[in-house]
Amino acid sequence: MAASDNIPIEFFNVCGNSFYFEIINAFLTKTDLQTDAFRSSSNGSKQCWIQSMDRKYLVLKTSEDFDFQDRNSEERQQSDCTFKIQIYQDTSKNETQPVMLYTKKSENQAMVVCCQNTREVIPKTMDVHIFIPERKINDTGHKALFYWKKISSNMYTFESTVYKGHFLAFEPIEDPSCLMKLTLRSSDEVDDSTKIFVTFQT
Repeated sequence: MAASDNIPIEFFNVCGNSFYFEIINAFLTKTDLQTDAFRSSSNGSKQCWIQSMDRKYLVLKTSEDFDFQDRNSEERQQSDCTFKIQIYQDTSKNETQPVMLYTKKSENQAMVVCCQNTREVIPKTMDVHIFIPERKINDTGHKALFYWKKISSNMYTFESTVYKGHFLAFEPIEDPSCLMKLTLRSSDEVDDSTKIFVTFQT
């Protein structure tokens, strides 16, 4: 068997949800084990604002909820409105890039955008020094990882790595309502609500 870059590899073992392989170099000796996994990118994290199509800002409303709000230039400088995108490298060679979205709750804690199920998206508290950025996630998917894909300038879609075919979206809390919440939508429900603006801070 060969990797996508024509490096010979040999199946080694299965552990948990990961398949391990050994790389065989040009001298036919075996090198490090490789697994289907996500590794944090050397590009680090990028600070940004996340907005819905109607330009409302994603905000950590409480420790249990995200929503979208109108924010003026001063209000969007607050920490509850500032998010970071941690980029990961996917060893499965997927065409899209996995990322993690989080905002700082305190010096030592982050609130991460995390899938609860195929519909609900919740903030999950994680220790910054232990998990952000996680050096490696040994799995084929993670509730806090999304594949982002650029649609146009500053516009992206975010597909769940654990619930394939489900995308981050925004929808009214009540109908009709100007209040919006962050949720997941399946591929057969994809519309403008799954197009999310990301503005990187300089």
